[in-house]
Amino acid sequence: MNVFRRLMPLLLALALPGCSDDDGTGPPIACTEEFASWVVAVVDDTGTPVEGLEVAVTREATGALLPYGEPGFVVGSYRIMDDRMNDELRVEGETIVVEGEGEGIAFRADFLFGTDAARCHVEKISGPDTVVVGG
Repeated sequence: MNVFRRLMPLLLALALPGCSDDDGTGPPIACTEEFASWVVAVVDDTGTPVEGLEVAVTREATGALLPYGEPGFVVGSYRIMDDRMNDELRVEGETIVVEGEGEGIAFRADFLFGTDAARCHVEKISGPDTVVVGG
């Protein structure tokens, strides 16, 4: 039992993937294997989920179109960000614009996404969980 207690920190260190600190000069930091993903729910003015929209997710600073906007697992939800961008986003955050349209309705919502200092995960700093489409 005593040997197990001594080996436990080593076993945990080997089991968790490592990330570097933001400037890469510090020791590796243990990241979780969790994969974070964000969706936005889109509803009409009665609160009914809206599906079938064309959704574009863009980096405001560069105008670059990001590989998101596909429907989520819940009707009326659309994926707008996930941990695939953890090495791309600034730690302090940057504005991500989400625009959707379909059959005479549209929406636009601004989000601020950043990453933790270890660049393990993307973090939503601000932005709505639900948007209402307008005609």
